[in-house]
Amino acid sequence: KEHQSAHWHDKHRDQCKLIQRAPERLRRAHRLESTRRNAEGGDPVAQFCMGAIEFYGMGLQQNEERAVHWYALAAAQGDSDAQYSLGVCFATGAGVDEDRSESIKWLRRAAFNGDVQAQEMLRAQGW
Repeated sequence: KEHQSAHWHDKHRDQCKLIQRAPERLRRAHRLESTRRNAEGGDPVAQFCMGAIEFYGMGLQQNEERAVHWYALAAAQGDSDAQYSLGVCFATGAGVDEDRSESIKWLRRAAFNGDVQAQEMLRAQGW
């Protein structure tokens, strides 16, 4: 009987922890849906964010192909973070076939738009 009581207390403690975390999880889910709506509406910052969310699997299952989709939409609108990320994807073959010329194209656009990481990567690769 004492063992059952200890088990019940452990189970209750675990449920309380879940309840305490629920508001943050709900806020995160709401932010994710809001970001998705904005991305689908054409907001390049939200599109870049959706790319990062999909690429790293933050709140969603990791999906590099979907990440590239979002990065490409934002990059086409001039978002330098998305241009850099898309360039890296093409350089490494993450979510797309490896393509040096596409990588250079997007890294150069990002570098032109002031992205220091893109500038450094181009310099390091001799591109």
